[in-house]
Amino acid sequence: AWRDAGRNPALWALFVIVPAVFIWTADAVTPDEPITLTLTEAGKRIATSYSMPAVHGATMSPIAIASLAALVGLFAVADSRIGDRRAALAGMRVAALLAARLGVLTIAALAATAISLAATAVVFDAVRWPTYSLANVLLALTYALIGALIAPIFGRVGGVFLVFLSHSST
Repeated sequence: AWRDAGRNPALWALFVIVPAVFIWTADAVTPDEPITLTLTEAGKRIATSYSMPAVHGATMSPIAIASLAALVGLFAVADSRIGDRRAALAGMRVAALLAARLGVLTIAALAATAISLAATAVVFDAVRWPTYSLANVLLALTYALIGALIAPIFGRVGGVFLVFLSHSST
């Protein structure tokens, strides 16, 4: 599974490019205007005004993480079919194959999260980093599994289009 993941240098280049483009560029071009967010805290809805640059990095990070994680899931499954068939024919149990694939997905999703959160930390300071980080980890794992599910249906090219088109409408 790791050998398959290592054979896709474009994916690993995206681990650097996507956070920079999504997070840093968005922060750089965000106008310094106020935005009103309605928050619910202790059962009360509170409208609070923030400067857009103060919160934009925090909203772009989950998009970068979801995109990267979905691509990881997509490529990990799309590229593994032939190798998994050979391993199964050689006698490897299905549970071991599944554990290997899920392990690769988990570690790559965690790496996508860590890299994106590091890029976010340059432009945004979360009040509760553990909560923000955990939410992004859950998002990464969810989108990695979604990418893995769409790989057999749409293939590599169709899956990449689907991943990025679904995020552009968000």
